[in-house]
This record gives sequence, structure tokens and C-alpha cells, in this order.
Amino acid sequence: METKDADAIWHDDFHDFQMNEWTKDRVVLIGDAAHASLPTAGVGASMTMESAAVLADELTRTDSVYLEQALEHYVAHRRDRADDLQKKSRQIGTFALFDHSLLTTVRDQVVRFYSQECMEDYFRDFLSSKI
Repeated sequence: METKDADAIWHDDFHDFQMNEWTKDRVVLIGDAAHASLPTAGVGASMTMESAAVLADELTRTDSVYLEQALEHYVAHRRDRADDLQKKSRQIGTFALFDHSLLTTVRDQVVRFYSQECMEDYFRDFLSSKI
């Protein structure tokens, strides 16, 4: 199928969500199911891999008797990091997805001076913190 209308295929209605609960009994959510972030942060897949690694670590330290405690430890270990990343992705999303012509023009001019180093500084604490 071919289209000349970019609006027919472009979607910028991005949403994230925060789950209040990541576990119920012996079921646990990881990755986007637990802590979806806007694609503006560009770290959704790595956050999922981190969560999988933390969950695997918790599960190797327990047996079925203490499974629910292990899942609670997983959530306690991941919650602050996931919340922080969601906050940062929303901030970047607000800036990146302006829907106003004047603000878009200003943003496009400002971005020219926003270096890789500035982006790294914005994420420095996140990138250097222990998983």
C-alpha cells in the first residue's frame, strides 16, 4: 500500500502509565507492563532487561515458600528507578512533542545547541546509579 498523506501513517499520541501494583499473589509484571515510559527517553528495552535481571536475581535467592516476598523485593528494588525514568521521559516528551507552531519553532532552534553531553548530563544520575 502506498500513501502520499503522511498524516495517515504518523501517530504521535504517545501515552505512558504507572501501575500501582506490579504483583498479585504469584504473578509479577515487568517491563512496559509494569512501567511503560514514553519513547522520548529511548530506554524502554533496557529498563525491561534490567527488571528481568533483578527479578531473576530475586528468584534465585528464594524458594516457592517465600516467592511473594521475593516479588515484593523486586518491586521495592525497581520502583524508584522506574518512577524516575517515567518522570524524565515525560519531561522530554513535553519538550519534544509541542503542538504549537511558535513553541515548535523555538524548540527546533534550541535543539541545535543541545549536545550529546547535555543529554548525558540530564541522565547522568540515572545512568550511573546501581541497577
